[in-house]
Amino acid sequence: MLKQLCVIMLLALAGCSSNNHFSDIATSNVAGQYFNDDGFGNQTNLILHENGRYESTIEGVAGVTSYSQGTWSNIGNKFFFHQKVIQIN
Repeated sequence: MLKQLCVIMLLALAGCSSNNHFSDIATSNVAGQYFNDDGFGNQTNLILHENGRYESTIEGVAGVTSYSQGTWSNIGNKFFFHQKVIQIN
């Protein structure tokens, strides 16, 4: 019984090893439209374009409550979003 427990723990720990497999993700594999609905009337939309641009909206019960756009990049295993500030006069 103890031997089986040790084997299970060893396999579980081997699965938790650090593996930086995200650095090999191509932009074309990530680009696309992502959607999330929280079930309470709030929806989040994210569009990642292959050319490095993004658009994002958050829609609440009263309509669009937030919009942003800018650029995105994948460096290593992290995604970075740089918002473009739009000034309305």
